[in-house]
Amino acid sequence: MHLQRTVDQVCFGVEAPGSGQTIRPETGRTCDDLVPFISSLSWLTGSDKRAIFHDNPARVCPALAKH
Repeated sequence: MHLQRTVDQVCFGVEAPGSGQTIRPETGRTCDDLVPFISSLSWLTGSDKRAIFHDNPARVCPALAKH
């Protein structure tokens, strides 16, 4: 059985800020910096990315909507 989620069911967040401080030599970014990777997915629209990074997390945790 293969389950898939829609964009409305996806939230981007950081489990433990600072836990991935190791720098990846190929990117020069920390290991936990997934924003560029997710942002580069060409099949996600701008609205999809806004939902994943902002709208969905703000819906789950309303205090985030203020930031």
